[in-house]
Amino acid sequence: MALRRKSSDGSFDDPDPMMRALYDNLLALETKLRTLHGNAANFVKSVNFIALNMLTTAANIEAFCVEDEALRIDTKIYSKVMNEVGGRGPDTVRCHTIRNVELKVLEPLNVNLIVLQEIKARMGQREIARKAQRRKSIGTLFDKHKNKQVAASEFAALTQSLFEELTTVHLHRVDFVRSPYQALKRFQ
Repeated sequence: MALRRKSSDGSFDDPDPMMRALYDNLLALETKLRTLHGNAANFVKSVNFIALNMLTTAANIEAFCVEDEALRIDTKIYSKVMNEVGGRGPDTVRCHTIRNVELKVLEPLNVNLIVLQEIKARMGQREIARKAQRRKSIGTLFDKHKNKQVAASEFAALTQSLFEELTTVHLHRVDFVRSPYQALKRFQ
C-alpha cells in the first residue's frame, strides 16, 4: 500500500507500520504544539485586553473624582501606576510580559513547528523515492511538484534517516515544550 494522504491533517498510510506509528506520533506532537502556540498567542491578546481595560478604568475613575481634592490626588497616583503596569511604553509590565512570551514561548514553539514541517516534507520525498523503487525505474523519477529529480535508490537511506529522526522526536517530545514551560514558570 502506498504512502498517501488520507486526509487534510497530513496523515499518511504507510506500508511500514513502525514508520506509520512514528509519523502519527509526529502529527500528534504537532497538534499539541499548535494548541500551545494558540494558547500563548491568546495569552498575549488577553494581556493587551486587560491592560486596555485597566487604563480605561483608571482614566474613568480619575475623571469622575476630579472634584474631590483627596480622591483626585489618589486617583491620579492610581492612574500613573496603571500606566506603568499596562501602558504602551517599553518599560511597562505589559510590554515586558508580551516580549518575554513572544521570545521565550512563541519563538521556540515556532522553531519546533518548523522542524516538524521539515520532517513532514522529507516524508513526502521518501514517498517519491519509494514509488521510484517500487516501479524499479532506471535512473530517476521526475518530481513534478518540486522540479527536481529523486533517485529511486534514496528510499532506503531516507527511510533510515527518517526512522531515526522520528524516533528521536518521539523520545524527546517533552523537550519540545520544556523551554516554553520553564519560561512561563519564570514569568509568574
